[in-house]
Amino acid sequence: MPRLDSKKEKYLKQIVENFIKTGESIGSLNLKENYGIKKSPSYLRAIMNQLEKEGFLEKSHSSSGRIPTLQGFQYYAEFLSFDENEHLANKLKDLFARRRVSIEKTIFEAVKLISESVGTTLIATTSNENERLMSINLTQISQNEGIIVVVSSSGSVEDKKITFSDQIPQHDVKIAIRLFQERLINTPFVEISTKLLILKQELEKQIKHSDELLHHFVEKIFNFQIQNKSNIYNKNSLILDKEISRAKLIDLLSIIEKKSIWEMLDDRTTNEDETLKISIKSPEASFISKKFEKSLTIKEISMIGSTKKINYSAARTGIKLLEDFLSNKNKIRKD
Repeated sequence: MPRLDSKKEKYLKQIVENFIKTGESIGSLNLKENYGIKKSPSYLRAIMNQLEKEGFLEKSHSSSGRIPTLQGFQYYAEFLSFDENEHLANKLKDLFARRRVSIEKTIFEAVKLISESVGTTLIATTSNENERLMSINLTQISQNEGIIVVVSSSGSVEDKKITFSDQIPQHDVKIAIRLFQERLINTPFVEISTKLLILKQELEKQIKHSDELLHHFVEKIFNFQIQNKSNIYNKNSLILDKEISRAKLIDLLSIIEKKSIWEMLDDRTTNEDETLKISIKSPEASFISKKFEKSLTIKEISMIGSTKKINYSAARTGIKLLEDFLSNKNKIRKD
């Protein structure tokens, strides 16, 4: 979509934001008074006429004022909604700064906060395909049993019981754990099986039944499955939205339960960000979908809400700050 000149952008931005805030049309005189504009009402009327001819505004049926068209909303969402939403930004920055829980829990709280601030239903798709081994330890719970505690880069903790035997004695398990602590920490889970084969020769020098022990670790301890999981937040914002018809609601609920919204939307991304899609094609509901880089825990977040009610500034603020947080945490892990 080609850019408007800065003069038209300024007034289109004000008109769209006024409509999102009030749900009402606005005329040139009210626009002047509401935003303290020094230009005359006739000057503003001329600009509004041009924006109407170009398809960004339309006349309200109930007054002489104007309201944004779907094209006007699309333009605003793509190019004019960059102003940081200070209220949301402060809450997210505080949440990230005082993080006392796992990264996974922090992400959950952040995404929930973004969804509520934007006023949309939000779907966050996570994947463990890039998770790394951050810690592995053995705790003996009886003469014949122990617990192996595995901590991943997302902060998740798994307890795996191990039974000691003649083929897998406690002494050998302790040796193996020490070797894994030295050589496997920060290794992606998907690469651990391959690395274990490399470590086999070194393990054979230290323990008697290395084959049995390695087999047990591959099958029982490092048996991580690649999983994609979608979590839905603030679903009621769709269900209770009076702007969305029942037929449309049924369609939207089916979409969020069964599909990747990123893949469902057409291939056109915003001019500023190739990993962001904004689709405003219906007054009832619009989509914002962000694709994150492969190395991050979250693969995709998507928002669905009534076109006239979405807080686009909060959406862009939330996406940016969440991406910054995830990227910084990922960089720390790699370092």
